[in-house]
Amino acid sequence: DVEVSLYLMYICGDATPAASIINFSPDIENSSPIQLMLLHMINSEVHMHNNAGVVLQFFENALKYDKFFLVHSENVVPVLSAFLKNNGLFHRSRKIRSRCAYLFSKFIKTVKGQLVSNLTTNILQAIQPLLSLEAPFTHPESERLITEDDQMYLYEVVGLIIVGGESNSQKKSEYMRQVISPLLESVRMVTELLHIEKQPQKRQNFANILMQAISVTGRMSKAFSSQQSMKSCGCIPVFTDAMLVFLASLEKISWPEQLIILQGAVRQYLHRMVMCLEEELLPYIPVASQGLLKGGDPKSIQEYIPLINQVIHKYKKDVAPFLQQMFTPMVQTIFTALATPIETNDQQAIREKQLMQRQYFHFIAAIVTNNLTEVLSAQEPVVLHEVMRTVMQGAVEFPDPVAQKACFSILKKLVELWGGQDGPEGFIDFMYNDIVPACFMAPMKPSFDITDAQTLLVLNETAMCLLAVHEKRKEEFISYLQNRYLPTLKLPAITVQEYTQMLQSSAKSFKLYLKAFFTQAKS
Repeated sequence: DVEVSLYLMYICGDATPAASIINFSPDIENSSPIQLMLLHMINSEVHMHNNAGVVLQFFENALKYDKFFLVHSENVVPVLSAFLKNNGLFHRSRKIRSRCAYLFSKFIKTVKGQLVSNLTTNILQAIQPLLSLEAPFTHPESERLITEDDQMYLYEVVGLIIVGGESNSQKKSEYMRQVISPLLESVRMVTELLHIEKQPQKRQNFANILMQAISVTGRMSKAFSSQQSMKSCGCIPVFTDAMLVFLASLEKISWPEQLIILQGAVRQYLHRMVMCLEEELLPYIPVASQGLLKGGDPKSIQEYIPLINQVIHKYKKDVAPFLQQMFTPMVQTIFTALATPIETNDQQAIREKQLMQRQYFHFIAAIVTNNLTEVLSAQEPVVLHEVMRTVMQGAVEFPDPVAQKACFSILKKLVELWGGQDGPEGFIDFMYNDIVPACFMAPMKPSFDITDAQTLLVLNETAMCLLAVHEKRKEEFISYLQNRYLPTLKLPAITVQEYTQMLQSSAKSFKLYLKAFFTQAKS
């Protein structure tokens, strides 16, 4: 009966207007029935019931009506206390413990502004047994207090209560270091053990400990925001010191299977640091990249590219010197991987190769769209030629609209940057002899389906590419089309005239014209 009563109270929130469970009143005497029920529920201490269903429904209700606690902050402590006692995060049922870890993290996100400084210490002390890395890995699965995923929620809670608390920046930094220092000690110790371990299963267990330590450290950084940045909270040294320990571990590990696990964890940590740090991250990028590309595995490079693209988008010119040094070795590894033959019926290998092609084109696009073309210009001519060849190949020959759109986007940007008088030697000839024909060849391919939405985006990108050429070369380009290129397509004179006229109209009109032009040409 108690469980059903609590559940009916829960679904009342689904049956009433949203405002009634968001806009609570501080006036108890004139408050809604839901508010009165919440007060009864909290004061009844029903969470102490010995029935697991009753206990879980209490916590579900607390989160369902979490906005109530913003108005009645005096009720935050009783609910926090319920979470932290034996019928919450330490419940005998693993299912209840797991669900409470998630509900607790969501509840803290709502009420973090209501937490006074002494509560921060109390909460950290209460959940300390659940933060240990040893518990999830030294006991059999059935004996674990919480899973690795549940532990992630709790470490996020730790970050939230430290960052969102009333403490000054020095105290917040001290709290963070108190939590992270044991993790770093574990990383150092386990790295040494993994380095010398011969038994595969033990190596895997050690790698899992390292991955969890890095993952939970990164998860705590989710507490930072633009209003409460890592810098304003005084926590930059804590997280950069952690990064040095993680990178040292990455350098020490040589077992291939465990290295891949560790690279994945460090990569995710760096994604978080790009979001949280400014120029403080730049000195770590070269050494981090060296560790993440260690082993030369094509898959590691493929997964590294989104990270370096994120770095490029944020830091732009500041990473140009680093990119100039690492560009050639990286793309040559990619070229080798893409040139490796695969079985025609190996669908997994085909998908992986296609994904690597996409990532490679997105990498070049990130460089070009962020005006870092000096990175390309600084390469040996043979390397630059090969990059241009692969981009042209991706634009015309690969039946992959995502890759094609990225390639034409690259070509358009190169035209905008190099299509005038300031481009490298030979680019104008390349523009006329390769880029412009590609804008016609790609849509004429049998695999180019103009009725498909993704493919239409590619066609629009070819239009923007041609418009960029016209913007840079003006009448010279019109003359080239009329007198040299379009006649080679055996088009009637009236069609040539019509085409060049539409090219000089608005971008929208030209895009619409191209769709009709190629639809008719292919029919």
